[in-house]
Amino acid sequence: MLRTISLYFLLAAAPLYAEEAATFAGLAGAKLLDSGTMVVAGGTPSDRSEVFEYVQRADGGFVLLNTVTSASGKFRVQGRYDYDAKWRPQAGHGIGFYDGKPVDVSIKLEGREIAISVRPQDGSPAKSLARTCASDCFLDMAPSMTSMYVMTRHYDRKRGGTQQFEWASQDLDKDYTMSGGKVDMAFKGEMPVKRVGGQKLDVRHFIFTETLPNPAGGTYALDFDIWTDTADRPLGYRITKAGGRPINTIGWRMGYEDLQSALLQAPSR
Repeated sequence: MLRTISLYFLLAAAPLYAEEAATFAGLAGAKLLDSGTMVVAGGTPSDRSEVFEYVQRADGGFVLLNTVTSASGKFRVQGRYDYDAKWRPQAGHGIGFYDGKPVDVSIKLEGREIAISVRPQDGSPAKSLARTCASDCFLDMAPSMTSMYVMTRHYDRKRGGTQQFEWASQDLDKDYTMSGGKVDMAFKGEMPVKRVGGQKLDVRHFIFTETLPNPAGGTYALDFDIWTDTADRPLGYRITKAGGRPINTIGWRMGYEDLQSALLQAPSR
């Protein structure tokens, strides 16, 4: 059933900016596909929550909307990602927070050319950056994590093996631009998991290694597990290594905590 979804983002990191509102328009007549909250725990400063919505536009394309709030209260940032009818990235728009000051971020993608604009809301000069992806590019606005689940829709399970994707990103919680990020993703399998109440949910397990350029030189790698249902809805993720060192950062969707015991015990690699 088609629903009209009124989606308003209010920048409310502090009462001072309560009047700084942004309406992301163009979603009248859209269909809500999925919504939820991902709670991330792994120790300050990574602890946060991410409220997300995936919707289908009236033109057949898709939109991801999210709001990320740090557990420490340091920031609350919001983003919109637009995709075409095949979930190929088109553009991103975010309301960020750099050193206590709000900024407006926009990312436009034409072919492999990325145009990024960062406009401070305190009257400071805007800056524009151009990046070129070596291959088809996905968009990210950290510290969001729900945008990474779009990759599972592009993974070719018939071909299998390790498949590579590329990212371009502008952070929303700090002034940092990333291009040239690579993701090597593999599908580990699908398993039925018994839920509280007795019903079963088929869960897909992906692993990937994200390799990012390090501002100081060289690269920096993160190893992930990702879990979705068979409709590619996010269920949870785990970061097992950062820069080659073991860590244990877990993001889990509220209402699906009963899946953790079975899924976190599954071999990561």
